[in-house]
Amino acid sequence: MSSPATAAAKLPPAPPSLRWAVLVFTSLAMFGNYYVYDSIAPLANMLSGQLGFSDTQIGTLNAILRAVAAAKGNAEAERLVRV
Repeated sequence: MSSPATAAAKLPPAPPSLRWAVLVFTSLAMFGNYYVYDSIAPLANMLSGQLGFSDTQIGTLNAILRAVAAAKGNAEAERLVRV
């Protein structure tokens, strides 16, 4: 019986198109992650000044936004894996 390291060593290298696709997908996922974490910051002054939100309310809104984005991302990832 061969070990997993030996079996992996026998695999042919991935084609360049697949490697580029993985790179693009990973880059888009990281961009989306950074966008979600920074999307509320430009609105914080407006939310507090014009709408009277407290810092706690802005933090709660940010947490809800992150949770929804994480759930959406998880659902998309599972959909892609099932294909």
